[in-house]
Amino acid sequence: MVHPRTGIKSLADIKAKRMPLTVSVREDSTHSTRNMIDQTLAVYGFSLADVESWGGKLQLNGGPGDKRRMQAIADGTLDAIFDEGLVLWFEPALAAGFRPLTLEPETFAKLGEIGWRRVVMPKGRYRGLEADYACIDYSAWPLYARTDLPEDAAYKIVDAIHAREREIVWESFNAWAPYQGIGTLGEETEATPRDVPLHPGAVRWFREHGFKV
Repeated sequence: MVHPRTGIKSLADIKAKRMPLTVSVREDSTHSTRNMIDQTLAVYGFSLADVESWGGKLQLNGGPGDKRRMQAIADGTLDAIFDEGLVLWFEPALAAGFRPLTLEPETFAKLGEIGWRRVVMPKGRYRGLEADYACIDYSAWPLYARTDLPEDAAYKIVDAIHAREREIVWESFNAWAPYQGIGTLGEETEATPRDVPLHPGAVRWFREHGFKV
């Protein structure tokens, strides 16, 4: 998100004008959101380090709803916010005048080539979001396995998850993504996007238990 006072219409404007922005990001430079930011800005030919070299600064945070960020939003000291976890800060930012900044089709295409998915957040999903918003999908918590993991082992892992599913917290802050049962974990849904193939052992478990994959 960016504040309208910056006049930014595209991330390309930041480089073109060498803008000394105050940008709110995670303080852990190894966090995957920082990787996403680096990869996105690289498409436009600059980095957060460049923003700092132009006189800008990073407002650093722990989690998305860090009180330091929330205070900075309230104080009006931020120019841009690059992060996930919208449920924790998006509505306060909208209320403070920030607006989501979408990416150009060619940028979405380049990011898609390295695995980032374009989705559209419908207007009204968050209070104050007055139009549909095309963005990068940062959802889901996938469980990865090596391709050489024995099929029976993958089968038993899914079976173990099923046996304990009532004890596993489905972390959903939004009513639009309630837990629908273990079957959806093997499907392609908005709440459970799947960009890589299921392990053959997982496929066998879902099919044997009557679920589509």
